[in-house]
Amino acid sequence: MNSKNINKDLLNSLLKKYQKGEIESSILKLEKYTKEYPSDVLGFYNLGVVYQETNQIEKAIKEFLQVLRKDKNHWRSLTNLGLLYFIKRMYKESNKYHYAVLKIKKDYQPALRDIGTNNLMLLNFEVAETYLTKSLKLNPLDYICMNSLGVIEMRLNKAEEAKKLYELNILNSLRCVDRS
Repeated sequence: MNSKNINKDLLNSLLKKYQKGEIESSILKLEKYTKEYPSDVLGFYNLGVVYQETNQIEKAIKEFLQVLRKDKNHWRSLTNLGLLYFIKRMYKESNKYHYAVLKIKKDYQPALRDIGTNNLMLLNFEVAETYLTKSLKLNPLDYICMNSLGVIEMRLNKAEEAKKLYELNILNSLRCVDRS
């Protein structure tokens, strides 16, 4: 299905009101919008994002699943579902969505990192190491990835590799501070 929305101007005005801090009224209007325009994928997606940002996890999941019923290749919804299931500590379910993202966007670095992090939480250290290493090659400044990989190296009794990662992470952090 086409991801274009039906009433772009109305949807954009609702999102602008949300960004200006009119949170509750914007949510109500976005909910109404999705009822009025049930084929508008972007309406459901944006409602899911708003729910996610306001920590309404179950509602966000429902909206992203609604998007996927209309567009099974909506990789942003897949990514957000992976993140939401991570928050719920449902790491296997989270991985399911991140793997789906990789089928659409091969070597998508955040999905690789998140699969690695999920596997760290599941104590699948070798699998986690593989994904995090691949992720770090694509984004060598990803401090989350670098830190998680350091934890894994420690768990795999690779203290010297872990030390190098932690030192590099600290060095990169100092470089970022110097730039600001």
